[in-house]
Amino acid sequence: MIDRAVPDRGSIFRLHVGTALLASGQAWPASIRDTWSIGGTAPATVRMREYPLEKAVSDYIGAMPFLWLAVDDPPGPKSERSVIEVGSIALLSNLHRAQIDAPS
Repeated sequence: MIDRAVPDRGSIFRLHVGTALLASGQAWPASIRDTWSIGGTAPATVRMREYPLEKAVSDYIGAMPFLWLAVDDPPGPKSERSVIEVGSIALLSNLHRAQIDAPS
């Protein structure tokens, strides 16, 4: 049984926000840095150790303005929701190009 008190590792957006927080200069313990983003699942002990970062990710995302779109199709790599997620991340990414807006 999965403990829902600790978020699962299935969100690419949470992964990116957490990775950015780890790179922000705040002193995160090595015990969190060493396991963050590794694998799609993790034992409860690892997830509990990562909880402070998961909470910081939730707080950061919770402060963001959002636009909700109703996308009524089953999840999958070719789904409309996948296309929206990939496109949204691409719009915010500076991968392989000069930075337009440096991370803050």
